[in-house]
Amino acid sequence: MVDAIVSTILEQLISLAAKEITQHVMLVTGVEKEVKSLTSHLQAIQAVLNDAEEKQVKDKAVRRWLGRLNYASYDIEDVLDEWITARRQLQIEGGIDDKAYFVCHQKKKNKVCFCFPVSCFGLKQVFLRHDIAVKIKEINEELHDIAAQKDMFDLVKSGNKSSERPRRVQSTSLIDEEEICGRVGERNELLSKMLCESSDQQKGLHIISIVGMGGIGKTTLAQLASNHVEVKREFHKILWACVSETFDEFRIAKAMLEALTGSTSNLDALQSLLISIDESIAGKRFLLVLDDV
Repeated sequence: MVDAIVSTILEQLISLAAKEITQHVMLVTGVEKEVKSLTSHLQAIQAVLNDAEEKQVKDKAVRRWLGRLNYASYDIEDVLDEWITARRQLQIEGGIDDKAYFVCHQKKKNKVCFCFPVSCFGLKQVFLRHDIAVKIKEINEELHDIAAQKDMFDLVKSGNKSSERPRRVQSTSLIDEEEICGRVGERNELLSKMLCESSDQQKGLHIISIVGMGGIGKTTLAQLASNHVEVKREFHKILWACVSETFDEFRIAKAMLEALTGSTSNLDALQSLLISIDESIAGKRFLLVLDDV
């Protein structure tokens, strides 16, 4: 989630910087250095986000760090929206022109110059643009602290891992219930949904989703429910397929057919597999568990 936000922000920053150069219009002249620094911090943080999101499950400090980054990202989005809106307003009023004349208002203290077309902006608009510059500076300082704090967690950069992320172990429906403690309430709640939605009064296909961060026991809960005696009594067929990171329709369909027939399939076309699955479940009440989606 955070990675998607950071990626979007980086794209907007790069796009805005490019427009400032090509259109010769610097709404907040002097902020170029701040934007460059902001981009650098975001890129450094983005490089370790994958590792951070994996570690947050067990490390509260990393989870708090990601939360701080999340809030800062929203602040950046708000400022970028203000900046984009100001540029659009200037464009509507005819201010974006290579031959436009500008008046420069300079603050000696921070050496930032704000330039605007004389015909388009008055003193009020000048202070509005100064406000954008101040916000960017404040956010940059916050992001600097966040980027520095990441070194406390020994986060690994995506490109520095010894090889590609190791393949996840394929899950199965098998489970030793004697080793599981404390999931009775959740299991019963899930069973209630499964058995109610599988009743004769219900028509069509019904989907129940178990969602949450990795490592909290979603697979275990699905195993407990699918192996319950009432579920086995209710459904004619119970199928289990591990989707994992790569969604391979052929592999999943083959796993489903083998679970239905109890034998290895030698079919090599998805269409043939689907036809065989359709024939095997026709007129039957079945439960399909897609794990690690």
